[in-house]
Amino acid sequence: MRWTGEYARYTCDVALQEKDEMLKYVVEEVDRLKAMYEERLARTTAERDAAAAAEKQAAERLLSVEARADKAVADAQAAACRLAELTQHHSSHAQQLKAELLAR
Repeated sequence: MRWTGEYARYTCDVALQEKDEMLKYVVEEVDRLKAMYEERLARTTAERDAAAAAEKQAAERLLSVEARADKAVADAQAAACRLAELTQHHSSHAQQLKAELLAR
């Protein structure tokens, strides 16, 4: 009987050791997968933040370009008005000079 008890104890010890090794393996795999997903989450978060920053920067640049375009249009309209005034003034002046020359 004694040998059977020792064998049973040995068998239990082997089974416990195998169970401990399997649990250790499972814990290592869980840790590995957790680290992998945390790394992926960090990378995805960084990419999302970079994309949001780029979008904000592009929107700011667009507003700046639109403001410069609006100013350029306003400047062009003002220049066109000034040109029309000068053309009218010079045309009137030219007609006046022509009339004076013809009157001589």
